[in-house]
Amino acid sequence: MWAAFKAKREEEDNQLELLILKEPYELKDNIVTIKISNGASESSFEKFRGDLLTALRDGLQNDSLILKSEVVDIERGKMLYTDKEKFEHLKSKYPALKDLQERLSLDPEF
Repeated sequence: MWAAFKAKREEEDNQLELLILKEPYELKDNIVTIKISNGASESSFEKFRGDLLTALRDGLQNDSLILKSEVVDIERGKMLYTDKEKFEHLKSKYPALKDLQERLSLDPEF
């Protein structure tokens, strides 16, 4: 049902709603909780929440279904600004770069 509702919104080309519908959700008992990544999107979700709830209830034939949203914080990594920070990050991901740096005497600051 979720995919059918999302496909209908794709036809209408409503990008903000599509972004919200791509967020993860979980079903526990009769409660569907959609995890929204920022608070600004929650008001947009409330605008089409009723339509989504109706579509889910009709599709699943479950009138006791509850739809709610939950704003979650997304863990963001440290921003890399300098060339040295970027190179150190890449070295931690790809250890072969450290060996290459030593063999070629590379300096990321240059």
